[in-house]
Parts: sequence; C-alpha cells; structure tokens
Amino acid sequence: MGWRSYKGWENIFLQYYITLNCNLNCIACSSFSPLVEGTTHKDLDYIKKDFEKMYRITENGKKIYQLVLMGGEPLMHPNINEIIQYFSDLGVRLRIVTNGILIPKMNIQFFELLKTYEVEVKVSVYKSIKYEKIFNKLYEYDIPFGTYNQEGCFGHKYLHNEKKGVTDCQYRGNVYILKDNKVYTCSETAFFDTFDAKFKGQHNLKITEDDYVDLDDVTTLDELKEKRKKVPQLCEYCDGSEKTRTLWDTSKGELEEWLMINPI
Repeated sequence: MGWRSYKGWENIFLQYYITLNCNLNCIACSSFSPLVEGTTHKDLDYIKKDFEKMYRITENGKKIYQLVLMGGEPLMHPNINEIIQYFSDLGVRLRIVTNGILIPKMNIQFFELLKTYEVEVKVSVYKSIKYEKIFNKLYEYDIPFGTYNQEGCFGHKYLHNEKKGVTDCQYRGNVYILKDNKVYTCSETAFFDTFDAKFKGQHNLKITEDDYVDLDDVTTLDELKEKRKKVPQLCEYCDGSEKTRTLWDTSKGELEEWLMINPI
C-alpha cells in the first residue's frame, strides 16, 4: 500500500526518520542521505520528547493510522529494538521501510519484536542487492513483508528559475513527517537543511515558516490538519506531483541530482 491511498483519511499516516545515515548511496535520495556527514542517529530520549506533542494531539496515538520508521536506513540505528518497543508500548501501529541489507544480521530480539507487535516490514528492492538471504531470514522468522520496487522512482527535483505552485502532490494528502516538533509535507522539505548545508550559495531556495507546522501552535489534530492546508513555499519550486523518474545509480553528491538547473 503506497502513500497516495491515504489522502482524505481521518487518521494520519506519520513518518519518522530515526536516522539519515544509510548503507546505500542512491542517486537523488529524497532524504539527502548521500550528503550527510557524521552520525545522525536520533537519541532515544530525544525521540520520546519529540513524539510527546504528536501523541497528545492524536488522542494518545489513536488517530495515527500508522507510524513509519524511516531513514536513511533505520536498521542502522543502534537502538532500533528499543525504538520499536517504545512506540509499540504506546499502542502505535508500526511500519519499517528498509533496504534489507542488515536483516540477516539482526538479533533474535528484533524479529521477536516484529512478530509480537505485528510490525509491518516494507523492503525497498534495488537492483544492486541480492535479496535471497534477506527474504529467507524473514521467512525463517515468519515475518510478513512487502516490497517497494526502487529501480527508477526517486525524489522530486527543485526548480531553480521557475515556480509551478504545486498543490496536488500526493504527499499533501495524509502524509505527515514529524521532525523536531514540527510537521512537514515531504522529506525534501523536512531535510532541506541537509541540501542547503551542502549547496548553500548555489541555489535560490529557502525554508520559511510556511513550510511546516510547529506543533506548539496547535492543540488538536483538527487544528493541525487545518494549518496543513496552506501550500508550503518550497512546494512552488517542486517539479510536480509525480516523482522524477531515473534509473537507479549511485550518487556522486552533485547538485544536479536534486536541482533542475536549466528547466525545459
């Protein structure tokens, strides 16, 4: 089941990026992982603090259809088991999106948690990875899983000299990205700071207060939904509601992977 099917749902579909570090190096990564320097794993205590307000305004998580642990590669987080345990103990339904590389190396507790709490596993399938051992490990522990084909579907590109004013993007339905007590519409907006740190001075884009909703400014989920109706400023520089199609390749960390310098 993909993101777009959630548009208009009463309960929200929440993504939470527990790390931007990754063991792949994908061209045009939508969370800018190839541009990340150092370790970005979110501390478990910080995650708990960051989730407090969202938990309250979603009626103690009852209005969250599903919380998706994202990355980077979430299985790289050294406290992944504790993170699963924490959200599951709160009664939040979980999904993990992973490239699967680390699955054969995960400990027994990890698989027991997946099974006990019925955590949904989605494996992003890339042509560069051999998946037999990965899938066999999931079968061994009787873990249901699905796959995403990542042969050629990657992130949006920013436009440098043109505004399209995108308002119909699939992410503007019911996808909510929580980061630092703020809610963003897509990963390109949420992690724009990573892009900007790498390419500052080489583009004319910027994040404004219109690009996110600060949870300190709302007290209910309805208020949050209402504030999300505004179109983020950065959306005006998006290449459209459909993701840019390109064949999978490794990233060279070049600006052109994320920015359309000379739009046609």
